[in-house]
Amino acid sequence: MTFADNYNLRNAAVSFNDVANSVDALAGDQNTAIFSGVSNTSSAAYVVTSLSLASTALVGEIVEIEAWMCVSADAANRRVECAIHIDGTIAAAGFASAWNSVRADTNGLDAWIMSKAVYIPATPTHTYALYWKTAAGTAYTGRGFMQVLNRAERG
Repeated sequence: MTFADNYNLRNAAVSFNDVANSVDALAGDQNTAIFSGVSNTSSAAYVVTSLSLASTALVGEIVEIEAWMCVSADAANRRVECAIHIDGTIAAAGFASAWNSVRADTNGLDAWIMSKAVYIPATPTHTYALYWKTAAGTAYTGRGFMQVLNRAERG
């Protein structure tokens, strides 16, 4: 059985340190960011939120990025969207969610929207960020959370 750090646990010459190193490599690495306090956007194009993380992963690792934000809008029927971006470009292997407001509220706490992406980097260090936009009017956010999880399982 070969793991991410290339130790073969079926080899008779494997030491306890080799086993411990292999287990450590499988543990993964997690980075998180949290924000609170109301901010807003009136942009119809994606703009960055305060949720941004720089993370280093081994080339070929599986990187999972998840982010949530609580939103509201200045009037009913305002569409608010969010999406994960990697180094400023929308993640190809990800999804974004949207919400249509049902009332005017500027507290940034009416509904949760989220985005998730899975990425296998070709180079080690990237910046992952949550971007958001609104189709019209002003959107508000009052809370948010983002995590980047580097999973070391590789073939």
